[in-house]
Order: sequence, then structure tokens, then C-alpha cells
Amino acid sequence: MEEAYVQAVGSGWCIRARSGDAQRAVDGRGDSAAPTTHAAATTSSNKKHEPSKQQVTMAQQSLTKAGLYKGKVDGKWNDELSGAIKKYQTQNKLKVTGKLDEETLKKLEPPTPATTPASP
Repeated sequence: MEEAYVQAVGSGWCIRARSGDAQRAVDGRGDSAAPTTHAAATTSSNKKHEPSKQQVTMAQQSLTKAGLYKGKVDGKWNDELSGAIKKYQTQNKLKVTGKLDEETLKKLEPPTPATTPASP
């Protein structure tokens, strides 16, 4: 028999449980024991950020132009990319993590070109 799961998210917490257990937990009809399901709580501070393939490709391109990355520009994460990101973060006085965190992504992203109205 296939089990249905529901996920409740709010104010930095998340619970994933079988639908019946989750309903009892949400409306208080459940017993005091924790449900015997795949329940997990996470907060935004321990949430992992996984960059998209597009973000990885953009980082590879930018770091190649900066002379920091010499690997393939293929959108796949690798150790060489992590090393290049660390060098970039050091050069730009960012927190050195070797990861594409928000601050690094913002700094790496090429500026969007200003649009000018077409001349008649």
C-alpha cells in the first residue's frame, strides 16, 4: 500500500509525515508521542543551498574570464570550481567557503545591460 505524505512549512520549521499523523499533529488530536514516520525539522540556518546548473555554468564562465577557473564550463560542480570560488572570495573580501552562497553569486553575476529605447 502506498503511503501519502504531507508537508507543513512555517516560520523556519518543516514537518513531513504520513497524512494521518500530520493532521493529528496539526490540529492537536494526536497523542503526545511523536509520530512514527519520516518526520524532520529544519531551520533556514541549516538548510543547504544547492546551486542550479545555470548558476554553476555562470560561475564557471565568470571565473574563467577572471583567470581563476581552467576547467570545463559544463554546469557540473567539481573540486577545481570550488578552489576557484575560494580564490575569488578571498580576492573580493567575501567569506571564504568555496561554495556559491548568496553573497558570492551576487558578486559573480554579470551586470544586466541597461535597456535603451530603440531609435526611430
